[in-house]
Amino acid sequence: MTLRRPFGKITGDVLITEGVRPTAIGRLLAVTHRCWSAIAASPSILSPPVNTLYSAPDLVIAVSSLVKDLITNKSLILHPRPPELDTLLKFPIDSKMPWVCYSGVFIPIKGVHKIPEIARDVVGELRREVKFILAGGSQRDTLGSYIIKKAHGYGISDNIKIVGRLPRSDLLRLLSKCSVYIQPSLFDAFSIAAVEAAALGSVPVVTKYVGSKDVITKVDANLVTDLNPKSMAKIIIELLNNDLLLRDLGRVVRKVIGEYLSRSNIVRQVSSLIIQCLE
Repeated sequence: MTLRRPFGKITGDVLITEGVRPTAIGRLLAVTHRCWSAIAASPSILSPPVNTLYSAPDLVIAVSSLVKDLITNKSLILHPRPPELDTLLKFPIDSKMPWVCYSGVFIPIKGVHKIPEIARDVVGELRREVKFILAGGSQRDTLGSYIIKKAHGYGISDNIKIVGRLPRSDLLRLLSKCSVYIQPSLFDAFSIAAVEAAALGSVPVVTKYVGSKDVITKVDANLVTDLNPKSMAKIIIELLNNDLLLRDLGRVVRKVIGEYLSRSNIVRQVSSLIIQCLE
């Protein structure tokens, strides 16, 4: 049995496609393979035509229960494993700061426009200084400019900092110092960024529309909330006002990420995938 990409000479028994265009091409190539499995890992799955396309494969690989619940075809869950996970789990995490961090592109579906409102409530209630540090976008971006404008309007411009697109090593150092990681997405198939931050000991606070909630709820279901800035702010306030709880959760989430997304566990899931695909 050969697992291979859906291009070039076709010799394998299992065809795996990822993305809308390769999956569309897969409809033509599937006739030469014993089993065709397509990976669903994009917000495009919310589009009815794309969702219909994913009814064609023999099996759909969903990256989270959030995606699986949208698939009408036979599917199973295979959570992504950050390629640097082993390195992240060895990072020192003792020098935590009262920082709430976000890492990723500045686009509406990521919910970054909600962060100023969340920060306003946190800063107004917290008994200590706190900073929201946002990496991955620029103040010149449409949403970056919006965030800065809202921060000024709320009187919290000193509490929100946009640091832009950082070199990988600098980003990891930043996340290793953050106490809380926030992912206020309207839809996020999984969110590798949230898992990476968790592996660095940052306690993730995410909406129920973030696929990595599958892993985060194994630590504490209260870290997952609805798409409501006040709800997210309340959780962050509780965490930053309780150093012992914050430290314990940081250690537990790191342990859970390491165990649940271990290489051996992923190998077992892939083996299950292949068996289901060929049975």
